[in-house]
Amino acid sequence: MHVALFTVFGLLALGLIAWSAWRERAAAGRLASTTSDWSNAIARLQMEQERENHRQVRLWILQEVRRINHHPVDSRLVLQARAELSTVLHNDPVYPRVLKVIQAACAARQEVTEPALCVDLGDLLLEDIRQCMAIAQALGQIQLRQGEADTLVSAAFHPST
Repeated sequence: MHVALFTVFGLLALGLIAWSAWRERAAAGRLASTTSDWSNAIARLQMEQERENHRQVRLWILQEVRRINHHPVDSRLVLQARAELSTVLHNDPVYPRVLKVIQAACAARQEVTEPALCVDLGDLLLEDIRQCMAIAQALGQIQLRQGEADTLVSAAFHPST
């Protein structure tokens, strides 16, 4: 009786070990394919940026950042994705400029209104400014708050991507 009981428990333990190993192997395979897919997507983004399709690239980045924020995946992959997206955004002609103006305006005051930012960035389109503000908000670089009449923007002065 004891021999049968120990045999059943031993087989059960071996089954759990095999299932755990198979699950880890499958997860590693998914991570590798996700990483290669992500690298291909970043390469396409950089190619589109070289063609000066900046607005389309920013739109795709905004969608990806929101997707990453709503569907958390492996934290290492999220950090890598944010770093690569940050590199692409750094090469954008509009995004770094909008972020610097927001941070400079918020250094003087705690919050700044959206129309005041548009005046400071007079040569940029409102669509581009709002797109950059949405990306910065999704990345946690700024906070947007609806004021009495206008949207108020406040910068988050902490290192982020």
